[in-house]
Amino acid sequence: MHAIRTLQSASVVLVIGLSVLFASCGSDDPTTPSTPDEDQTTGFSISNPEVGRVYVWGGNGFPGAGAMGRAPGYTSLYWPTDVNFDPAGEQVVLDWNNHRVLGLDGSGKFEKLVGNAFGEPVDGPASQAKLNHPTHVTFTPAGDKMILSAWHNTILMEMDVSTRYIKRMCGTGGRCYNTQTEPLLTCLDLPVCALFHPITGELYISDQGNQIIRKIDSTGQVSLVAGTAPVWVGTFWAYQSDYTGDGGPATSAKLSFERTQTAVPSGKFCFDTAGNIYIADTLNNAIRIVYASDGTIDTFAGMGPTQGGYFGDGGLATDAKLSKPRDVAADADGNVFIADTGNSVIRMVDTNGIITTVVGVHRLPIPPNPNPIPISVAELHAEHGALPLEVHLTSPRGVEIDADGNLWIADTLNNVVRIYYR
Repeated sequence: MHAIRTLQSASVVLVIGLSVLFASCGSDDPTTPSTPDEDQTTGFSISNPEVGRVYVWGGNGFPGAGAMGRAPGYTSLYWPTDVNFDPAGEQVVLDWNNHRVLGLDGSGKFEKLVGNAFGEPVDGPASQAKLNHPTHVTFTPAGDKMILSAWHNTILMEMDVSTRYIKRMCGTGGRCYNTQTEPLLTCLDLPVCALFHPITGELYISDQGNQIIRKIDSTGQVSLVAGTAPVWVGTFWAYQSDYTGDGGPATSAKLSFERTQTAVPSGKFCFDTAGNIYIADTLNNAIRIVYASDGTIDTFAGMGPTQGGYFGDGGLATDAKLSKPRDVAADADGNVFIADTGNSVIRMVDTNGIITTVVGVHRLPIPPNPNPIPISVAELHAEHGALPLEVHLTSPRGVEIDADGNLWIADTLNNVVRIYYR
């Protein structure tokens, strides 16, 4: 059992009969910014949370660009895609379809860390930087720099934590591939996340569109870690997506992530304390593991691209079915948590390799919709503080574990961030 953090002390307020304006449901089109709209009265807060319950922490359920200076549960978000943590353990929210990164000020209210409008960023004050669908942040081991995966801008950016000056640190800004190893000359294609290795301190990058995991190594150069890089075939680069390589070197294996203009963030990864890498091999309906000891790759969970589905709880994770997993997180005890996005649940693989559903009710899309219908704000309030297997997530894209072992979920299409106190 892990500690419970103290959050807002106010109780949940739900105003009945208030006329509420809803924001439109957003788009993956990077040229379409979200419509600002926020209910000023209804929201969520957490008072005396119980272990074993799930609460809405951020977002009020209404899609929109909420004003800053408000408590997280009273601020509209628009398809939050991840929640990460700064060196002090404070939450950082990737407010994906609002093209901004949100942190907490000294009073626990939302403030804008990065992102002023949709567009292409330039070096300068982070609060004035334009962004196009940011997906992830991480911090240097020293805690002095924040690394931002500016996904549709197809670059990594580095923000000085003290001055909040941000600049490009990897990627040319073009969606492409090349063999340059100097970070600022290296072509990236939808870098979806970056993390520092817990032992070596090297920066690893999921280069989603290029179907590979790369790193900025100890010499300061970009090199391949997993997946097969695009191959030049005379007039163009041929992308090498597939499901191959188990039992061999990770650099000879093939992964499969979404890569078109209408792609959704996929292919995130995490480390465990030993430095093993767990990759959400999204279109292969699997989690792959790259062993720190020898760099070989294997399937950790799931059964491959033709075996997508929802099956296997209580058995070995390698005999289970997943559906387009997009993120993965490991806790200090060695349990691995999977954002099983296509099933709208969070799965866990324990240290014995057994998989179970730990949060969510299995939900399927209702054609022609590609995702389940988001639940209503009233339903979100009814589930606030519910048991984990009673909540209805809608296409969650992000999972994270905090320092206390609690599970954080970017409940993306419900426009909220939830916390499961473990």
